Amino acid sequence: MRLLGIDFGTKKIGLALTDESGSMAFPYSVVLNDSAFLQNIVSLIAKENVTAVVIGHSLNLDGTPNAVQTNIESFITDLTLQTPVPIQLEPEQMTTQQAATITGRNDKIDAAAAALILESYLAKQKHMTTSAEKKSTDVVEVLNEISFDQFTAIEIKLGTIQAVEIVENADRLLKLTVDLGEESPRQIVSGIREYFKDEQVLVGVQCPFIANLAPRKIKGLVSQGMILAGSSDDVFALLSPSNKLPAGTRLS
Repeated sequence: MRLLGIDFGTKKIGLALTDESGSMAFPYSVVLNDSAFLQNIVSLIAKENVTAVVIGHSLNLDGTPNAVQTNIESFITDLTLQTPVPIQLEPEQMTTQQAATITGRNDKIDAAAAALILESYLAKQKHMTTSAEKKSTDVVEVLNEISFDQFTAIEIKLGTIQAVEIVENADRLLKLTVDLGEESPRQIVSGIREYFKDEQVLVGVQCPFIANLAPRKIKGLVSQGMILAGSSDDVFALLSPSNKLPAGTRLS
């Protein structure tokens, strides 16, 4: 079980990896936050058999998300469309300063900060596991297992795409206007632009959407849901019903 830690910055991004057992974190590299970053991360996940990604949750000193967190959420959306690997947010404050006290200020400081984020996550997971073992030796922990109640809380609805627009200054984003059977259509921002030479072919397509996802801002646009899709290597696919159903039909 190997985990990838990410210290996300607007210019440089620090990366860290655990050993194969997932018990110790080590600085890995520092890369530029450029147009190739997403695909480089996807390739690294495949190369190192990464089973989960831990990203520093960028917070102000009072615990509220700062401006960098908007970029992090956009990256998480894009990465989710590229790989099924679970993504976790780990609160981080002053990790770069902590890393500087350990390694000094050098070109690897962001990687050291990523290792600190990963170590913090591992410590919490170890504590949770130890507590669970004390309560019962019969409980088998399953990574990312959710209860039936948690599953039923997710509203997956069938939506009909009514309009598609390219998001300016964003190579991968499309703004979708989606009919989910409600009084007004929703605006949903999705990182699927690169898979369609002509994005207008999506108009009229029916797809499942997560309808009760909390709204989030992506490149200044409020996204009110998430389209469900999948990819493997260079093949991308939107999920679609075998028969047309009314927009807003809940799927289960």
